[in-house]
Amino acid sequence: MKRLILILLVATAAITSARSQSLAIIYNKQRINNGTVVLLNGQHNNDPFYEVVAHARVLNLTNRSVDVRAKRIIIDTVAGTENYLCWVQCFPPNVDVSQQLHTIPANDTTANDVFGGHYVPKGRPGKTIIKYEFWVEGSPEDKAFFTVEFLVQPSSIFENNSRMGNASPNPARESVKIDYQLQPTTQNASIRISNLMG
Repeated sequence: MKRLILILLVATAAITSARSQSLAIIYNKQRINNGTVVLLNGQHNNDPFYEVVAHARVLNLTNRSVDVRAKRIIIDTVAGTENYLCWVQCFPPNVDVSQQLHTIPANDTTANDVFGGHYVPKGRPGKTIIKYEFWVEGSPEDKAFFTVEFLVQPSSIFENNSRMGNASPNPARESVKIDYQLQPTTQNASIRISNLMG
């Protein structure tokens, strides 16, 4: 009986330690859960060097220093754009896993500039989705991860050659007429009407 209890205690301890997580993500000064999806908006422009950058910090939840690697997993990307991973240093777009480790002290976080998920839209609007994982070296299952949706879109309808005419009559009492012309490829459009107070 004592032997059975000892085996159960050892098994329970092993399962508990296997489930404990050593790392967490800090995004916008808040700890986020594994699997959190973050939406990061960018402005559509024709600057080929314009970047949208996701910054996060990695928190070491243990009472010992840990060596950590980072990984980029491209889920969906707009054709003709680029993205790259920075973990201590920045890597070319063809590198998905950081080539160097970063030591995070016990119960501490990385500095603000250690991690960066860089997205270069190159003048192309749309949504690119990238998952970022961080794990303790030697224990790839001991990881923290989050996903970033990089959304780059025109900031006004005039950027995509759509046109909107004047409202008439102006001022209006009960109804108003607005002439508009959208691009043939437009799938969704909306008009927001507000007074001077918003």
